[in-house]
Amino acid sequence: MLFKDILDKKYREMLPVFEQMLNMAMQNQTHYADLLLVNENAGYYKENEKADNLPFIPSPYTTGPQMEGHSEDTHHKFIGQYIKGISSSNYEEYKKMVSYDPLRKDEIDKLTDEEDMSIQIEMIIYIKIWESDTFIKKFYQIAKLINGEAYDWHFKIKGHDKKDKGGYPKSFLIKNNIIKEFKTLIPKMHDYLNNSYIPQIRNAIAHSQYAILGRSIILNNYIEGNSKSISHITFDKWIELFHETLVLFTLYNEFFIRVNEIYYDESQADNGTVEIRINRLDPIEETHYRILYTRPYFKDWNPNKPDEN
Repeated sequence: MLFKDILDKKYREMLPVFEQMLNMAMQNQTHYADLLLVNENAGYYKENEKADNLPFIPSPYTTGPQMEGHSEDTHHKFIGQYIKGISSSNYEEYKKMVSYDPLRKDEIDKLTDEEDMSIQIEMIIYIKIWESDTFIKKFYQIAKLINGEAYDWHFKIKGHDKKDKGGYPKSFLIKNNIIKEFKTLIPKMHDYLNNSYIPQIRNAIAHSQYAILGRSIILNNYIEGNSKSISHITFDKWIELFHETLVLFTLYNEFFIRVNEIYYDESQADNGTVEIRINRLDPIEETHYRILYTRPYFKDWNPNKPDEN
C-alpha cells in the first residue's frame, strides 16, 4: 500500500541527491552532449543495418527508444496507474488500524487481505523497475559520466542474444557498475540504490519463492547459515523498501525530463541543434560527430532535420 506521508518524506530527502547527480554529470562529462545521449538511449544496434524498408543502409550507431524504450513506457503507465491508489491514511494511523484487537478481527482481516494483494502488485512493480533495460542502462551511463568517462555506445546486457557472449548480467551491472560507482562521488545515491536493490528479494519475487504469512513475507530462497541471507521481511520493512524504490524511480524519470529541457533550451541558440559525439568501434575505432535536431512543442531529437521527416 502507498502512503503519501512516506512518499513525500522520501521525495524531500532524495531530491537534492538527484540534483547533485545532475550537476556532477553535466560538470564531469567529457563531451557536453553525453548526458543527452543518455536521455536519448543512444547505442550500437547492429540489426539496424538489416532494415529493408529504407533507400539506404542506416548506421548501427543510433539514438531513440528502440524496443527497450517502448517497454519502459509500458511499465511506466502501469506504475502510474497503481500510484493513483495512494492511501488517504498516514502510515502511523494505518499501523494502529491493523494492530491486533479481537473485537475488530473481521475489520483487521479485511485490511490485511487488501494489504496482501497490494504488496503482490508492488512486487511486480519492484521487478519492473529493477529488471528494466533502460533503467539499468541509464544509471550505468550516468555513473560513467560523473566519474569523468565517455558515454559507452557499446553497452550491452548479457543474455538478450544467446549467440552473443558479450555484456554482463543485470545483477552484476547493478552492483558493480552502478551502485559501487556512486560510492565515492555521491555516497547518498550509493546508499539509496544499495538499500533499494536486494538481489535475494528480487530473485524470490521473480521465481515465486515466497509466502505471505500474517504481516510477513517468508523468503523460500533463504539459506540457513548464510549471514547475508534473509529469512523474511515484515510488511513494515517491505513498505519502507518499496516506497524508497518508487521514489527512486519517480526522481529518475523527473531527472530526464529536466535533462531534456536543459538541452532543448541550450539548442535554441543554435537553431534547435546539438552536436553529439560517437565513439565508434565498428568498422574501425574512430570518433565521429553528428547533429541532432529538435522541434518546438515536441522537444524530441532526430538526426534528420524536421522538414526532412
